[in-house]
Amino acid sequence: MSKFDSNKTYSDVMDHLESLKPCTLITTGRTGTDFFQSLLDSHPEVLTFNGHIFFHDFWNNAKCTKTDAIDVSDLLDEFIGMNIEKLKSKYDLQEKKNSLGENKDQSIDIDLTLYKKEATKLLHGRKINSRNLMLAVYGAYAICLNQNLLKMKLLLHHIHNAERLSPYLNDFPDSKIICMTRDPRANFVSGVINWRNYDKDYDCGWLVYYYVRRIIIDAYSIDKHANDYIVVRLEDLGNKSILLELCDWLNIKYENTLEHSTWGGL
Repeated sequence: MSKFDSNKTYSDVMDHLESLKPCTLITTGRTGTDFFQSLLDSHPEVLTFNGHIFFHDFWNNAKCTKTDAIDVSDLLDEFIGMNIEKLKSKYDLQEKKNSLGENKDQSIDIDLTLYKKEATKLLHGRKINSRNLMLAVYGAYAICLNQNLLKMKLLLHHIHNAERLSPYLNDFPDSKIICMTRDPRANFVSGVINWRNYDKDYDCGWLVYYYVRRIIIDAYSIDKHANDYIVVRLEDLGNKSILLELCDWLNIKYENTLEHSTWGGL
């Protein structure tokens, strides 16, 4: 059970989750969004999930959302099944979260029965829509990690791709946006090598064009949205003054966890 006050109900907690200030995180290539998120994923004022998640893709494509009366139990089962590697990272081979820790023998292991139970309680009495479901699956994740939801002030959603902003902003129209960027030379080399190692079919001219175009577009893709946004260079994340400015912009306290990331994928 999450450490929220005994006199608070799940409805009170869901009300609090609905009041959180939203912010989303996007990448412009291999620019360190996972690393950046790892600097905040233990922050007591930040509600987040395990890495990037294409939540609105799930909602729009889920079989359980296509019925007139949505069955919450079935919908949560479908969400868990589609995102099993986020809840049990022994299945997340692509991001190497199956081998966490100094000895590379650890993984995230969420109790799926508890997770579904807590998400169900958060959704009780609420309209089942994409916004409420996203808050519930995020809240249940924090509960399973024994985090205090009532101390949280910020919802950080790692959307990853700018192309996915529109459906997210329909649910969270006042969201701030953090766009990660990087020295274009390092961005290009890292992107091409990463995809070549991941899938040999990407070792072609199309991939080179894709990455050059992505680097040139950079943060300009956000300009069509009226949201408050900031662009952060990966190379600046070791600068404490930059992190302090970020925390001030996000209205969260600077914590030592910002200086000690446990993610090893960079």
